[in-house]
Amino acid sequence: MDKRIILAVAGSGKTYHICNELDPAKRNLIIAFTNQNITNIKGELIKIYGDIPKNTRVMTFAKFVYNFYLLPYESLIQEQFLVTNLISDGVYMLDSPPMRLKKKNGETFPNRNYVKQEKFGHYAKFINKFKYRYYVDKFSKLVLKTKKLDQKGTDNVGFFFDKLYIDEFQDFREDDYRLLEKLIKRFNRVLLVGDYYQHSVNGKNNSGKPINKNMNYSEYKALLDKLGLDVDNISLSKSKRCPANVCDFVSNKLSISIESDSKFAGEGDVIFIQNCEKAISILRDSTIKKLVFNGADKYRFEAINWGYSKGDTYSNTCIILTSDFENIEKDDAKCKSESTLNKLYVALTRTKGNVYMLKKSIFDQIKEDYLQ
Repeated sequence: MDKRIILAVAGSGKTYHICNELDPAKRNLIIAFTNQNITNIKGELIKIYGDIPKNTRVMTFAKFVYNFYLLPYESLIQEQFLVTNLISDGVYMLDSPPMRLKKKNGETFPNRNYVKQEKFGHYAKFINKFKYRYYVDKFSKLVLKTKKLDQKGTDNVGFFFDKLYIDEFQDFREDDYRLLEKLIKRFNRVLLVGDYYQHSVNGKNNSGKPINKNMNYSEYKALLDKLGLDVDNISLSKSKRCPANVCDFVSNKLSISIESDSKFAGEGDVIFIQNCEKAISILRDSTIKKLVFNGADKYRFEAINWGYSKGDTYSNTCIILTSDFENIEKDDAKCKSESTLNKLYVALTRTKGNVYMLKKSIFDQIKEDYLQ
């Protein structure tokens, strides 16, 4: 068996590694969580091979589950939930109704549209009396709740593919992770790649199994070892994107171990903006990407939220800091939320050059001039 996970750092070339590692003559399946990851993977494959290899398929995890677990076994699913003679009409892309809704004052109350998980309506929206569409956020849960469906689906995958590649493994949580766990245990040839410190940054799938708020990096590695994976934290331990001074800043202030690969990475530094005049100059420079904690669309300059910049690369960046990191140049980063720390890690590691750090206290003095 060939089951391995590479724990990578930001900018180390995760996508490049997957695309160069695969054998184009073999039947390969590459899975990633987001459409942006899929776009990056397809672009890298075309760059290497001139086109996506004939025997290689690239798809999001949602599309993968739908095509290999749900669509071929609809009769089995209907039998499980005693709803025979219904017609599937594809996928409902909005989230399923939550159990409780929240008032403006924060109080919650029962949602009358919520359907208990024992009923088929928990997993699918009825279009009419005979047609339904699967809730996309319930794909994995439906597979796990349907007897023997995870086994049948995995056997289905094994029939069509020789090797499975999974990008951004840290993004998979709760039922998605549980289904992936079963797949990994049953499938003989798997390569997973991920960056532990980029978990909890993408807006969704930010909590739950396998990562909890008290888990550290060593415990995460131990969990992967128990899953039967060979854990490799060496192959992609150096960033080909970030300059040495930026990597040193991340290592020293965020306590996240990352090195710069001198063969590929350029030069750059972490530069703190000292006054409003310099801040205005940086904010006016369209060649410097602005990264804000949230609410990027509120500003007149082009910006992106810290977490949403994951996977991107920019020539130079300007990070507008929150109050949590007002004195980060003096002290180690201290923040109650691990998710916030991880988002700052993502923001800091987007640059190939300089990172300009704009403190909240300075930005607040000029902020009104840049609001939409």
